[in-house]
Amino acid sequence: MHQRFDAAEKRVHVRHGKAWVDQDGNVRLGYTLAVPVDREPDKTVLLVHGAPQTRYAWRKVIGPLAEAGYRVIAPDYRGAGASTKPRDGYDKWTMAGDLHTLLHDVLGVMGPVSLVGHDLGSMLALSYALRYRSDVVSATFMEAPLSGTDYYEQRAAARARRLRRHPARRPRRPPGHR
Repeated sequence: MHQRFDAAEKRVHVRHGKAWVDQDGNVRLGYTLAVPVDREPDKTVLLVHGAPQTRYAWRKVIGPLAEAGYRVIAPDYRGAGASTKPRDGYDKWTMAGDLHTLLHDVLGVMGPVSLVGHDLGSMLALSYALRYRSDVVSATFMEAPLSGTDYYEQRAAARARRLRRHPARRPRRPPGHR
């Protein structure tokens, strides 16, 4: 897959790839890896896109981060973009495992990473941070309510109250959907 990413071509090396991340050979993640040309990166940042997006959403961020000295990894998580679309395994814990395997087993990242998640990617980044705490140096979450926070719990409770008061406003499921 060829995608255009805004990276300074002579200062940043960009590689697009695909890698198997499970033992059964069912899950293959597409990814973009960018590194500065003039030095070995000592820090890694993992960019996790939202839904319904792909790693292409990070195209204007990848180049500047790599120029600043970061190893930048932007994967398409399971079910998105150039990644496979298996029937199951879409819980955040499993998907965080996919990303961890990509970083450490496939790309050989040593040391902690900085996580940046947008939308659904924030929830996935949070799961990664909770599951692999010692592998994370920082986490940034954008445009996503995170379960377990006061804001999220208040919003969820308010939505439940509205649905109880106005049952006719419940979302309708398509025919045949359970």
